[in-house]
Amino acid sequence: MDSKRQTFWCRSNRLLIYRLPAADVKRINEVVEQATRSLKLSQNYATPAPKITDCFCVSDIEREQCHIIYVHRVDYRPRLSSSIGRVVKFSKRRYAPGQAKKLRLATPSYYRDQETLPPGIADPDENTLRRNATAWARNRFSSDGVKMEAVFSSFGEPWVYCASHLSSYRASRGLKAAFSDEYDYDAATEIKDVDAFAMWLGIDFALQIDKGKQLKMGGLNTWAYRASSYSTNLWPQEGTQNIDTFVHVCHGPVHYEDESGVISTNDDWVDIHGAVRACFTKRTEFADQSEYRFALSTLGMPNDKVLWIDVSEELRELTAEA
Repeated sequence: MDSKRQTFWCRSNRLLIYRLPAADVKRINEVVEQATRSLKLSQNYATPAPKITDCFCVSDIEREQCHIIYVHRVDYRPRLSSSIGRVVKFSKRRYAPGQAKKLRLATPSYYRDQETLPPGIADPDENTLRRNATAWARNRFSSDGVKMEAVFSSFGEPWVYCASHLSSYRASRGLKAAFSDEYDYDAATEIKDVDAFAMWLGIDFALQIDKGKQLKMGGLNTWAYRASSYSTNLWPQEGTQNIDTFVHVCHGPVHYEDESGVISTNDDWVDIHGAVRACFTKRTEFADQSEYRFALSTLGMPNDKVLWIDVSEELRELTAEA
């Protein structure tokens, strides 16, 4: 199946998937960028809005539902960083996406709080940004002896699926041996097309998420769905209906740093898009893992720190034993 086409049917004509034209995606990004600029936030270290790289409207004929999938390819590493290379998922064989029936996604708080996780997987700083606030504090308290560090974390959390990106087969063999020694991982699965994988991961997530059971919906979340609307002739309906699920899939390499900028002024405390950057930032002690991750979010807060989703054939076809 060629998922690069603008419109295509799949799964025995159960799903109709429409890819938004590139010109429309560009216009959405321009509106978001303009809205961000109008807030007059600090330009020193504020995170830019993650650009939408693809957008899909998924019509589920069987359930008479409509889902919107926004895909964002992100990279917060310095400009001269190495290329991505191959993306490989290391795991125990029973969890390998090429043969497992389900994929496990987990929230950052799972990696922060789960006491049984081994070192290297557990991370008490997961999904946080550290910034040097000494300049702000010294100006605030008129004292040169003050030192201050600020830790930013996000109230909302995505579910994350982790892999690694490797510049060479030699690097792949080295990391595979390291994961085998540390965690008894005995499988390496290549993700052949990360953009298509992100797309299908988002679609499968949208089709399987149960908003009533797996999400805590606040008043603004409920309002957002009620404010959305669409009409279609794919199934009988009277008037317009509400979008069933909005899903954002951010994917890209993790950036490793121990300090993410400086706070000098009051404006530097505000970073409305910092949550995405925090999700793709880890301390340098984890740099040898060379992580590439997929972060899936929707309206509402996760009720469960771990989410299992069925592996579709479309997703499985995008993998190969490495």
